[in-house]
Amino acid sequence: YQNIWPLFGAANQLLSALVLISLAVFMKTTGREGWMLYIPMILMFAVTSTSLVQSVLAIFKTIETGTFVLGVQGLQLVVALLLMALAFLVAFSSAKQLFSKKEQPALSK
Repeated sequence: YQNIWPLFGAANQLLSALVLISLAVFMKTTGREGWMLYIPMILMFAVTSTSLVQSVLAIFKTIETGTFVLGVQGLQLVVALLLMALAFLVAFSSAKQLFSKKEQPALSK
């Protein structure tokens, strides 16, 4: 569990960042103000992305030093890269929607 625990923590933090991003997009598309979500959203995403990048860099250092074990660091590398891909795909598609100038019509009550 010690090998995968940091990535499990990053996955949980990433989930909370993605929820904040989704809520901000939902608030905008329904015509509500969601500005109070922007700072926590950016901070959570930045901290989680930094953690994932540091994990990947640490794995690359094990490759350089020759202590790389495919069953341990290989699995970590695959999980970390998949989490990073998910994070950036969702963030970029949501940011496009979130920061677009065109206002979406509000849902009827």
